[in-house]
Amino acid sequence: MWRPTGPYDPGLANIRPAKNRGENPTFYLEVSVAMFSKRVFFHTRDTSHLLVVSCDIGAPDQPPSLPPEIDLSSMYNPGTPPEYLVDAVRHLKPFLPVGCELLGQGDLKIVGSCPIDAGGFADLWVGEGNNGTVVAVKSYRYYSSSGCLPIYLRLYKEASTCSHLNNSNNNLISFIGVYSTCEHPFALVFELMDHLNLGQYLRNNREVWRMKLLLEIARGLRYIHSLGIVHGNVKITNILVGGDGHARVAGLGTASTLCVMPGVDVDRSFHGAAPELIDPQRWGFATSGATMASDVYAFAVLAWEVFAEQSPFSNESVVAGIYSMLNGRRPPRPDHPELSSRVWKLIKGCWESNPVQRKTMAEVVTVLEAEVHTHQSL
Repeated sequence: MWRPTGPYDPGLANIRPAKNRGENPTFYLEVSVAMFSKRVFFHTRDTSHLLVVSCDIGAPDQPPSLPPEIDLSSMYNPGTPPEYLVDAVRHLKPFLPVGCELLGQGDLKIVGSCPIDAGGFADLWVGEGNNGTVVAVKSYRYYSSSGCLPIYLRLYKEASTCSHLNNSNNNLISFIGVYSTCEHPFALVFELMDHLNLGQYLRNNREVWRMKLLLEIARGLRYIHSLGIVHGNVKITNILVGGDGHARVAGLGTASTLCVMPGVDVDRSFHGAAPELIDPQRWGFATSGATMASDVYAFAVLAWEVFAEQSPFSNESVVAGIYSMLNGRRPPRPDHPELSSRVWKLIKGCWESNPVQRKTMAEVVTVLEAEVHTHQSL
């Protein structure tokens, strides 16, 4: 039986099995790509169980056909040649949103022999365009021995999500396009931030005004939520800081729409994972799925880390720390001069165990704006 995989509104989402499931892998992927291009997302536990989530528009009955020479079903197979992967990525061009560039070897070169940073799924490299512009290249890791299909779809998902966001929003990292070469077949290009992630920035700039940074992060998440998009991986390493000292939200590779995207493969910090993501049945959910409420919880943990300059329960094992958070225990108030009683109350309201009782990002922004205004008027 097909069931919803998380909290959802039946009036907004229609969940049904995909057509020809498991019978024709190429058609199966054509449906997926067609849906991605319309900001509709899906999740599969494995290659034989496809759950389609139709948001607002519904999945098309006759999806456009991909070129016959691109048989995406071969991505299930190990040992796919890099040249084939590059060709497959290039054939996504008709399905990419307007404004999303498709770059190759002649447009951009990787600078240096080592990445400047690394995450759970990708490495971050410095790239240089033909016009001398320096950019960040997020290159997804893949292992040809196990097939490339999941990474291929992850690339398309993040490209589609980022393309639909407004690059003029100063609280989000600017997205440039998709980059594919034999060395980096699955990569995305973003503006390069001078100070990398927020944790590194704070370690090197101890006197920075942290409340302003939290407000910028909150505004970015509020904007994402206003579009019906769930970030799904809010953590301090997914907040980047530019040379202008402003924070920008990044790491949208796990984002989803309408709060229904399951989170079984999410590269999230466990300390920032809301209780319902770890033990969904306890809160009435069939499976673990990132929601706007879980984004708010993760933001509260991030805010605590900004003031405490460490992870929650860092003196305990990871398992013990997760167990503590799961059972309602929270870290104590950090001793930081910027952390007022009003903001501490806000943080506690954001990491309530019951997701229904948490604040919204709009409420978070309201409180932080008032706090910043009070500081500026002193």
